[in-house]
Amino acid sequence: MPWLESLGGIAHAAEAGKEPRRLLLICLPLGIYRDSFIPKQSGTGYELTEYLAPLADLRDRFTIVSGLEHPGVGGGHASQPRIFTGIPSAERNRRSLDQYVAATLGQHTRFDSLALSAGDNNFGWTDGGSMVP
Repeated sequence: MPWLESLGGIAHAAEAGKEPRRLLLICLPLGIYRDSFIPKQSGTGYELTEYLAPLADLRDRFTIVSGLEHPGVGGGHASQPRIFTGIPSAERNRRSLDQYVAATLGQHTRFDSLALSAGDNNFGWTDGGSMVP
């Protein structure tokens, strides 16, 4: 992902000398070659994969979570908007994980939430069930 210069500063950190906590959620609707992205080992001693190798210098500053599932959320591609909520398709969507974290930690950064997408859809949802633009 290209560097966003406007987001590089930490002037809004909660405490002097302490960087704010951040969350990055990635959704790849068309999939990814897991062996090149998801480490085979768990814990802190995992071997970096091909796709994670460029982040080697930051390794101690991020955590990879994989293998999560949403039982009851089916429907193939139509269920993608529920990837960060886990709400079954028959129900109105509610606040997504990214927006929950933004409300909790976002006051320590310039932008509480920044949603980027290569298309016209986003996977973030507000409390009222509206898609985050």
